[in-house]
Amino acid sequence: MERTIVYQITPEDLRSFFLEEVAKKERDALLKRYENVLVGAREVAAIHRVSPATVRNYIKDGLIEPELRTVENGKYQFRLSYVLTLDFDELKEQLNNRKAKYN
Repeated sequence: MERTIVYQITPEDLRSFFLEEVAKKERDALLKRYENVLVGAREVAAIHRVSPATVRNYIKDGLIEPELRTVENGKYQFRLSYVLTLDFDELKEQLNNRKAKYN
């Protein structure tokens, strides 16, 4: 026995769905483009408008992970594709939740 399911969707919802899908594909293509670009903690701080100390503290707290740390000068390097996905407001909230949990 076959069934046919009919979904009712408004033209606005359909347009919104396709715009979101296109935006996601464009975002993924952009991130892939920067996958092999490495930036330092200062660049991460500048991109997200936070201090370099905040970036270093978030590394120490395990909220963000550098791709590598150069041995000779101890500098952190991050993939730019990863950096572009970070949300420092969300990271700050996670840190505050951790602190509240242990206090």
